[in-house]
Amino acid sequence: MYRTAIELSGRMVWAADATGALTVMREPFSVVTGLDTKEALGDGWLAIVHPGDKARVRRAWRDAIENGATYNAEFRARTGDGYRIMRSRAVPVRSGDRILGWSGTTQDIEEESAAAVARRAAEEKLRESEELHRFTLELSKQIVWTVDEQGRLITVSPRFRELTGIGEGAHPGDAIHPDDIAMVMTLWAESVASGKPYRVTYRLRMADGSYRHMKARAAPRRDADGKIVRWYGTLEDVHLQYQADFARKDVEERFRLAARATNDAVWDHDFVNNTIDWSDNAAEILGINKPRLGRTPSSWWNDRIHPDEKLSLLQSLSEAVNGTARRWSGTYRFRRDDGSYADVLDRGFFIRDESGRAVRAVGAIADLTERHRAEAEIRRMQAELIQVSRQRAMGALASTLAHELNQPLAAVANYITGSKRLAENPRIPRDVLVDALDGAEQAAHRAGHILRRVRGFSARRFDPVM
Repeated sequence: MYRTAIELSGRMVWAADATGALTVMREPFSVVTGLDTKEALGDGWLAIVHPGDKARVRRAWRDAIENGATYNAEFRARTGDGYRIMRSRAVPVRSGDRILGWSGTTQDIEEESAAAVARRAAEEKLRESEELHRFTLELSKQIVWTVDEQGRLITVSPRFRELTGIGEGAHPGDAIHPDDIAMVMTLWAESVASGKPYRVTYRLRMADGSYRHMKARAAPRRDADGKIVRWYGTLEDVHLQYQADFARKDVEERFRLAARATNDAVWDHDFVNNTIDWSDNAAEILGINKPRLGRTPSSWWNDRIHPDEKLSLLQSLSEAVNGTARRWSGTYRFRRDDGSYADVLDRGFFIRDESGRAVRAVGAIADLTERHRAEAEIRRMQAELIQVSRQRAMGALASTLAHELNQPLAAVANYITGSKRLAENPRIPRDVLVDALDGAEQAAHRAGHILRRVRGFSARRFDPVM
């Protein structure tokens, strides 16, 4: 009944005198509100206004009457279906400057109001979505661009021109590094032709003339028939990431070259998983018949330690791991694939977690076999050299000794020969014979003195020649 009346009349028409008291209230007022039209006259119509809106509506009606202004108010009114939103409007009826009365209408705008609320909510959500999209792009520092199905540019974020400094009339491709533009355009043409997503990294010229590495990505949007109608893309600054990757690769290459230069087998021992990662040159240094060792179980290394040294070496490592040591080192023999053993020096640094537990160790193994062999050869050659030196010294000593003894011994022989001749001649005085024997005695004493000096030299004593 209510809906039929609303559809037929649409509005409730009413009139009031100059003081604002209702004098006429047309149907379907009583049908809609359940209040008799006579009861609505004067200010009786306020009975249908919601208590929460009544004071506001009365004040707005009084202000319009006092000021002679158009009356316009929305409020909740009681109906047979409960409270619904109504809109009342009224204009003054004048005779010259004097107000004779008021003519007004009241209309049910519940659906209209609900639609307006829904529309405002939808607009607010759209606005929030747009704001979220804008803030997301600003925070991510990405540049958004779109092109048509033929690959022709439609829009690009203003940030692109701010970064590159190129004007509105210039093509964005003008900012691509000359060495990269052929590659960029080739990949873009392939994506446009195939409809596959586009992805490329290249150098882009900034407003100050420098170049930064950027990553471009794009994907097509298709219609219901699968035809491409537009491409949407982003451009992201990845210069810092590129520099970090380049620095990491440079450090890895330097580390690899340093490991080769030092001829050390570098290792990374994971105590949690009981695995060891070896450097590329470890197999060659350790005598393993493989191009690369890669990752091995810890037991692989344990099994190749010489049996005579395994117990003490592993115990030393275990004490260091379970203690608080920051480093460890040990020397032992390591078995090669050919069965021979290499003398190695092993040392490493521990990496501990927050509780102090050793979780990893990084170190290197140096093969000392050739060094030890060279040191042994040097010791052997030194021993031979000392022996030769001693022999040469003994030869020189013998030669010197022969020379030194030759004179006193020759003198002894001469004195004795002369003494024999003197003794055979009875006419020679005895004193002459005694002098000759004294000379032989002195020569013999000199020979003995030389021998004592030689014995003192052998005992590392020094006796000055008298």
